[in-house]
Order: sequence, then structure tokens, then C-alpha cells
Amino acid sequence: MDTWVTITNHLASRKFKNFPEGGYGTYMNSYGFGEFTQSTATWLHTTQLEHLLRSPFIGLSLDESTDRCRGKHMIVFCTFIRDLRVVTEYLALLSVNKADASSLLALLLSHLQAIGVDLRRISGISTDGAAVMMGSKSGLVTRLRMRIPHLVSCHCIAHREVLAAKAAAEDMPFFNIIDDVIKELAEFLGRSGPWHQRFLDLQDVFLSTCLELQGIHQVRWLSRGDAIGRLVKVLPAIVVMLSEFADNRLYKIVTSYRFWFVLMFLADVLEQMNILNKTFQSREVSFVTWCS
Repeated sequence: MDTWVTITNHLASRKFKNFPEGGYGTYMNSYGFGEFTQSTATWLHTTQLEHLLRSPFIGLSLDESTDRCRGKHMIVFCTFIRDLRVVTEYLALLSVNKADASSLLALLLSHLQAIGVDLRRISGISTDGAAVMMGSKSGLVTRLRMRIPHLVSCHCIAHREVLAAKAAAEDMPFFNIIDDVIKELAEFLGRSGPWHQRFLDLQDVFLSTCLELQGIHQVRWLSRGDAIGRLVKVLPAIVVMLSEFADNRLYKIVTSYRFWFVLMFLADVLEQMNILNKTFQSREVSFVTWCS
């Protein structure tokens, strides 16, 4: 609740001088908190739409996702001019019943119409490279361009970087062994309390702090670089722990020259690629400044 009081005080400050003030800002119960949250969301959304609808140009960024319950969604970000600055903000998370191009376009157009966006002001759109989005004959972008002839489309640059890295690794099957080792170690330490404690105890010998292994998530672009970087840091403790196993299969793998060479190579490369990927995802990217 203290955090919420801080937020309401901030919103009522000079920066948000139109935010309603009053004694309700410190009303301390769960119902009041829920009402404040909903009211703030409504106010922020209304303010966003006021600026969005005044902008002479609008850009859209789309991506599909699936939640833990297997529900399909399409997230929409908008880029527009606000107070003489180009800003990109979250616009909506739309529930998807059918994930074909026609249905996704209908869903998008329905939402844009509901909030009053003039399609003639939409000048650009970026998506991933999926055929349902970028297909040259019947993709969502192609269908949308039939309604907006001046529409400029692009394939998300951060996504293209990931695809380029994936394609570059296809001729290196040993890279998959690194992934398999990280996955097996993370799962083993997650389900074995005694070995997990042994892993932490060994780190007291080699490191000044205790670190956990990180898993690799296929839909999280930065996770592989982070997981490999973490494995490099805890590798001495891992090697000693594996030497105590009755089954020395993993020990033979992680103590081989080939494993160490590929691991260190990937750690160096992916560290730089993660920096590049996060730069691509910055709120404002200036390639002139970044390259210099």
C-alpha cells in the first residue's frame, strides 16, 4: 500500500497536474486499491488516446503470443507523435480465436475502429517474419496494405537478429549439446536438494557469492546468452560436483576441450549479441549515435 500512496502522490504532482487529487489517494483497503488501479488505468488510457488520435502519423507493432493456459493473444504497440516527440507505447492485448491472417486483420481493424483511429494516418507497421503476418500473397500486412496503399512494413530488426544467429548455428550441431547440458543440469539441481546444497557449498570455495544456474527459454531471446554466461561463472563448481557422480557421463562432456572451446566462444559472442538486441529494443534508437 505504501507503494500505491507514492504512486498516487506522484500522479497528482506537477507532471500529472490533471490527475484528480483528494483524500481518496490514501484510502487504505483492498477495495479502494482495486478501484484506484482501475481508475488510474482508465485515466492513462484516455490520455494516451487523446495524444494518439491527434498524431498526424501512427505506426503499429504486432506480435502473437500464447499464455500458460494456451490462450492465443495479439499484442499491439503504437508509435505516434506526442508533444513533438516520437513515442512508442503499449496499446492493447487482444484475445485471438483464430490465428489466420484474415481473422487477425479483422480483430485489429475492429479494435482500431473502436478507439477511433483513422486508418489513413497509419503509415507503418512492424511484425515478426511469420507467413501469417508477412506473407506476400495473403499475410496480414499484405491485406492491410489493400486498405492503406501508402503503408510501409518492416520485419522486426531484433527478431531478424535472432533468426540470423539461429541460421548461422545450423551447421554447428555441437551447439545443441551446450543447450542440453544446461537444461539437464538446471533440472537436476532443481529437483535434488542435497546436490543443490553441494553446488552452493562448492561455490563458496570458488566464488565470493552463490549463483544459480539459469535455464534456456526458447521464446526468450536473451535467455541463452544469460544462461551460458552464468554457466561459465559457476563451471569450476559444476566440474567438481560432477566428478563426485557415480555416472560420469556429464563429467566427461563438460571436461572435454571441445565443450570448453564452444562454451567460451558462445559466451563471448552471445554477450555482444544480447547487447545489440537490447539496443534494438531501446525506446529511442539512434544508429548514428550507437555506431559512434
